[in-house]
Amino acid sequence: MPTTPLPTFDAPDFASVFDAVPEPFILLRADAPDFHVVAANAAFLVTSRLPRSDLLGRKFFEVFFPESHVLEGERAAAGRALRTSLDRVIATGAADALPVQRYDLPRSDGVLEASYWGSTNTPIFGADGRLSHIVHHAHNVTTERATQHAFAAQEQQFHTLAEAIPQLAWIAEPDGSIVWYNQRWYDYTGATPEQMAGWGWQAVHDPAELPRVLEGWRASIHTGSPFDMEFPLRGADGRFRWFLTRVMPVKDADGRVLRWFGTNTNIDDQRAAARAVEERQERLEAALRASSTGTFRWDIGSATLAWDESLDALFGLRPGAVVRSLEEFIARVHPEDRARVI
Repeated sequence: MPTTPLPTFDAPDFASVFDAVPEPFILLRADAPDFHVVAANAAFLVTSRLPRSDLLGRKFFEVFFPESHVLEGERAAAGRALRTSLDRVIATGAADALPVQRYDLPRSDGVLEASYWGSTNTPIFGADGRLSHIVHHAHNVTTERATQHAFAAQEQQFHTLAEAIPQLAWIAEPDGSIVWYNQRWYDYTGATPEQMAGWGWQAVHDPAELPRVLEGWRASIHTGSPFDMEFPLRGADGRFRWFLTRVMPVKDADGRVLRWFGTNTNIDDQRAAARAVEERQERLEAALRASSTGTFRWDIGSATLAWDESLDALFGLRPGAVVRSLEEFIARVHPEDRARVI
């Protein structure tokens, strides 16, 4: 059966490919301790701000870290870390990645500009299987590092604010698992960070109220909508107190929830006061019913009256059946008593 010949392609010019790679690479001879520079691509020349003629054939550390053995500081430390990495590649024959290092570069005016780099050293073996060269890849992470530091500073400012507010406060992941509480939470609950991690907060909820809380919280997680509910939390003294809990989602530009920020405000005293008012009102209404007494309120501005059902019963009226006005009230007073009432 005839076969279709495979297409043939011209072999690429690997030197041109190497030079065109957008990331900075430099090729070193594996001749420790010198590590002579064999090649550097265009991106590396731009990054290092050096012409190729200043690199090729020279010892790598004489060009970039001439002071690494005699001086202290981040630049010297970066040089020592890089040499250790290159030696490790020779010893192990495996690629080696370095943590981010600071290596400042001169600006056009000669002033050094703070720069941070991540780098990887990869071995290249010859046809005889022996290590012949090392490819050094440097990646400028200065912008990313600045962004991370700015974010960390904002996080610290937020935590400072969250520690200063009088409420219990916390932060949750998009899936609802809580990853941070302010100190007031631990002071009130008496719990430890280990006990409260993730969904551990359920341990300080009233078991009778917990199903309602979970249902509402899971609904908010599903929809990405704010959560607002009142429920009790157990304090370190074992007593349950009522809290108003409000949780807001923090979303990205596309509307995806990045985290949740929640607060618990103690409303136990307010609820107790409101309940006390309700109980007094209930006792008053019971006393009025027992004594066949009714009450009313007179709005002078509109000349209208508002009275309770007890007064309706005394007048023989169906509750809410008539317009209660001052004139109607006077009309129901015995004619002989009207003068005294008015």
